[in-house]
Amino acid sequence: MERFGLDDKKKSYIKRLSGGERQKVSIIAALIANPQIIFLDELTTGLDPQARIDMWELIKSLRRDGKTILMTTHYMEEAENLCDRVCIMVKGKIVAMGTIAELIEQAGIGQKITFSSPDAAKADFMNIDHMMDVNIHDGVVELYGIGKNLLRDVTIYLTEHHIAFEDLSNKNPGLEDVFLKLTGRKQEESV
Repeated sequence: MERFGLDDKKKSYIKRLSGGERQKVSIIAALIANPQIIFLDELTTGLDPQARIDMWELIKSLRRDGKTILMTTHYMEEAENLCDRVCIMVKGKIVAMGTIAELIEQAGIGQKITFSSPDAAKADFMNIDHMMDVNIHDGVVELYGIGKNLLRDVTIYLTEHHIAFEDLSNKNPGLEDVFLKLTGRKQEESV
């Protein structure tokens, strides 16, 4: 109980504990037999941010102790932070499985480079190597592409073609982007 910060709750009734404390008690009960494989279902659903962070640290600690953890979650950030491998299910069917890097590659999702430019209309950004898609609206340019040098290639293109720009940002795809793409939404809706 001490490891979980519940030492002062030893004599408390479960119904008087917070959601995070109840989750910890559930884990304590599951760990009593010292299992090598632990199943966790929606571990952090309904928890406040601090309780969620505490649970994440607990999971990381269990992994360091050599435990195998199978968990379900609807929180992509949680899966990215805690899981070595991810299985994405849609309506009870597995649609993808692998490491996060493998899933991003399988989904064919590129990074998103965004900037403002009054000169955007005169550029043909699809001429940049590994460019997948271009959206321009109201002077805001959104470029989607792949490759570790994409940002460099875009800035070289902008400079060589004398295209003024500002507010340049780069966003690498994540598990949420993969999930949204696999469930039928466009990438730009997920970013």
